[in-house]
Amino acid sequence: MRYFPLILIIVISISCGQVLTAPNKISAGLALSFDDDYIEGWYSLKDLFNRYHAKVTFFISYPHSLTNQEITMLKKLQADGHEIGCHGYSHNHALEYADMQDYIQTDIMPCIESLQAHGFNIRSFAYPWGQNSEETDNALLAYFDTIRDATVHDTACQWDNAYKYNNSIYWQGTRLICARGIDGAGGEERIFDELDTAKETGTILSLFTHKPSNESGQNNTPISKIENVLQYASDIGLRFYTMSGFTDSQAHQLS
Repeated sequence: MRYFPLILIIVISISCGQVLTAPNKISAGLALSFDDDYIEGWYSLKDLFNRYHAKVTFFISYPHSLTNQEITMLKKLQADGHEIGCHGYSHNHALEYADMQDYIQTDIMPCIESLQAHGFNIRSFAYPWGQNSEETDNALLAYFDTIRDATVHDTACQWDNAYKYNNSIYWQGTRLICARGIDGAGGEERIFDELDTAKETGTILSLFTHKPSNESGQNNTPISKIENVLQYASDIGLRFYTMSGFTDSQAHQLS
């Protein structure tokens, strides 16, 4: 009689039901995303993304204000393999709503429907201002494959005292993604160290920024800095992920 080994499938789960297969065979990589509605600036990076075979996610707020030219630009970016995600119809603070259904009907569904009407398949969401709670996560995971939180200085996203889950900027195998903001000039050495950590540990680092611009200003990030990050990630052999790539089967396979 032949005996077959028992194969155990391990899952990671936390209180808000973010369950995925344990990431024991993912390819080390970088998930870079851009927030708000700086469409022209993002589109100016189209050739840069192609140069490094980078795929990123653009989280759109105020979709009802998109011009025909901006919609065309986003469709060309989507055709290149980039993802278009939801960042709120009016970029509202999720925690300012006493009623989650009110938040969903006011800021979430109109954003999804507006972007879908423009021809975009919406699978991911990024919290405006990085504000969330267990209640908001539970509600929004019913509408999106992945949702992204944000931190600026730390290596993990922190929630209120009642929700103590500490989510690292290195993917933990759940549908809730934590990304660190990299707006502004400088800081490349820290980013390179974080990319090295992702490579060494075989996981996915998540970063986000807003407006590609060589001018000083809030939310602006020099184009040379963005290129340096993409080039370094490419040089050390990291894979580029969109936000929905976390839940695709490809995220659990070695390249």
